[in-house]
Amino acid sequence: MSSHTRLLVRSRAARLVTLALAAVSTVAGGLILPSGAALATGTVTQSYSYTGSTETLTVPAGVTSLTVTMKGGQGGRGGTDYGTPNFGGYQGVVTGTIAVTPGQEITVAVGGGGSAGAQGGSAPGGAGGQNPLTGYDGATGGTAGPEGSSGGGGGGGGATVLRIDGTDVVAGGAGGNGGNGQFQPIIGRVAEDHHIPRADTTSTSGRPGMNTITVCSPGFRCDGGASGAGGGGAQGGEQGDVQYGGASATEYFGFGGAPGETATAGLTGSGAAANVVRLAGLTGLVSSYDYYSTNSQNGSITITYEDGKPGAPLNLSATTLTGAVGLAWDAPATAGAFPITDYTIEIATSGSGPWTTVVDGVSTDLAFTVTGLTNGTGYWFRVSAVNSKGTGASATTAVATVPSDIPQPPVLDTAVGVANGIVVDFTAGASDAPILGYQYQLDGGDWVTGSVDASRLTITGLVNGRTYSVAIRAINAIGPSIATDTATATPLDVPGAPSGLQAVGGDAEASLTWTAPVEDNGSPVTDYVVQYATGEAGPYITFADGESTGTTATVTGLTNGVTYHLRVGAVNASGTGPWSTTAAATPYTSPDAPTLALEPGDGSLTVEITLADDGGSDVTLYEYRVGGGTWRPTGTLSDTFVVSGLTNATAYDIEVRATNAAGTGPASDVASGTPLTVPAAPTVSAVALDTGAVDVAFVLGADGGSPISNVEYSINGGTDWIVRTPASTVSPITISGLTGGQTYPVVVRAVNASGHSTASNVSSVTAVGTPGAPAISLAPRDNALVVSTTAPANGGSPITGY
Repeated sequence: MSSHTRLLVRSRAARLVTLALAAVSTVAGGLILPSGAALATGTVTQSYSYTGSTETLTVPAGVTSLTVTMKGGQGGRGGTDYGTPNFGGYQGVVTGTIAVTPGQEITVAVGGGGSAGAQGGSAPGGAGGQNPLTGYDGATGGTAGPEGSSGGGGGGGGATVLRIDGTDVVAGGAGGNGGNGQFQPIIGRVAEDHHIPRADTTSTSGRPGMNTITVCSPGFRCDGGASGAGGGGAQGGEQGDVQYGGASATEYFGFGGAPGETATAGLTGSGAAANVVRLAGLTGLVSSYDYYSTNSQNGSITITYEDGKPGAPLNLSATTLTGAVGLAWDAPATAGAFPITDYTIEIATSGSGPWTTVVDGVSTDLAFTVTGLTNGTGYWFRVSAVNSKGTGASATTAVATVPSDIPQPPVLDTAVGVANGIVVDFTAGASDAPILGYQYQLDGGDWVTGSVDASRLTITGLVNGRTYSVAIRAINAIGPSIATDTATATPLDVPGAPSGLQAVGGDAEASLTWTAPVEDNGSPVTDYVVQYATGEAGPYITFADGESTGTTATVTGLTNGVTYHLRVGAVNASGTGPWSTTAAATPYTSPDAPTLALEPGDGSLTVEITLADDGGSDVTLYEYRVGGGTWRPTGTLSDTFVVSGLTNATAYDIEVRATNAAGTGPASDVASGTPLTVPAAPTVSAVALDTGAVDVAFVLGADGGSPISNVEYSINGGTDWIVRTPASTVSPITISGLTGGQTYPVVVRAVNASGHSTASNVSSVTAVGTPGAPAISLAPRDNALVVSTTAPANGGSPITGY
């Protein structure tokens, strides 16, 4: 015998609200609770579309009202010549509720959609939509002009009709759209949004569209779109117009036709139907013309009514029990035409069936416990209400509900302390019903729902350094499992940050001191990590200083003169804690020995200092000494200073040393220099004359500490100087190439390694030269000539004869 045939009947009078874990169990069943609106059946909906034939609806027994929505057929769009075709239009719509009688026959006739107009010369219009009844057809669109290539008018839509006892309720078909001309301003117009009765006759069919040729004026090219046709209706719709574009758009274009008339035939709800009308917010039938964005779609009719059977029960829930499932539901939103007398309960082991009816007697109770089920097997349930009209629609559980016992206890594998918490890894025990969660217990206290990811439960909010005992248990829809054995764990975290970090630079090193963290967070500090970087943002380098709990460190191997940023982090069993604030230090040492260059001066030596390395700290003092004597400050931090008060031509030994914050560096190597100056001015003692030249005798003065290497002279009083070549200091100087008779101011100066002396005293000398040519004249005499002369320039010396 199957488990289904062994179902036991249990009282349904109670709602199964006594379970300790009722809320948890409902969730455990994995159900989706159905809403009343979605599952309220007893409402029948029938939809009709255009088939070319009428259909008949016979009102079922017990049905006294119908809710209808009727739409007429859509019109066709106009044909194209230029630009985008015109889309959309307006179709007749009738909605509302009408009173009917069971057994009454209603004729259904849905209208078809009109076709689109064609494109080309004399392009035909679209065909009109038809109605299976005589009349109510949409008309054919107009034909485009014969010249050029333009668009035919769209066909009108057929009306949609409900014929009730010889009375027609009509939703008018839409008018067709106008055809396009060539230019942008003369794209065909969309059909009218309201009924305009056809003017030529009285007919339930629409009026055909206007052909373009019927309006073409003599002398104008007959080119352009035609008009749209009228739609079918209680009175057919009028055709559209055809107009000329004008001076800038020299073609014709069509206007859309009008929809057919929509008529409610005066039908209103009464009796039970009136209630439906009132609840729906309608008064009988209401008509309108609604916009659509597509074209040529058929009309439609939708009819709904209540069949008298109950709707589906609401809020069906299934609760997992041991060997059983508890069901509960609410009454349907509608009981149907007669009171509910029973609920049918069905069971299956698959969501698609097969279904077996549970033998539960006859009852209108809203709860039942199905027993005799197998733990670990999933079951689906559906419940239907019953009245004298029959069994209504079902409410069905969305997922399987699994009967179960409590879970097998999990196995606690490890419990490890973490920051302010404990992480418990476990192996889950078996359970027929899904495990809903896990609970933990600390130190034998209350059970608390834990946060579980896979097979790991994390407990937070604990005190670091305190040891806790931990047990866990699993929960399913039936209840909690037996607890695991306990394990102990101590929450731990990394230490806090050290504080008060100070750093002092030394020779290629920095000395650090700090204060230990206030909190070790449950594990003693075992070491400190020291890091340094040349920029505060890093990257930081860890200094290898071994393991120590001391609060001082010396970072070595640094570069003097570079500023370093240093930080410290404390370490315990949980890892390295946050870093301290940074401290900056610049390593330094005393300066290197300078190198010197000496420049002799008059009784002085100018000393130029070159310092290769200041040791990483600015020099605060330069000192010098002469001949190994006392160290004296240079009086300046410049790299040049003067040692004065020295004796020219005497050699001196100079040393220099530098001092910074680290102290005084080594002395430079000894540099020797001899002070000197230019020679004293020579004295011109005599000038000897010769033809075209002079000899200048001179006497040299003191050499200024450096041997006199040459003598220079000037024959224009010192404005221009001539270097004696070859160099010589021997007196006299012979100056040749002078002009006889011209006076020259002659001066002399001496030259040594320091330069030239001042000029000697001036000796003015007139150069000696030969006389010029005399001028003569002759006078004759007896046997003689008398020669007369005019004396020439004497060349600087008196003429002594001719």
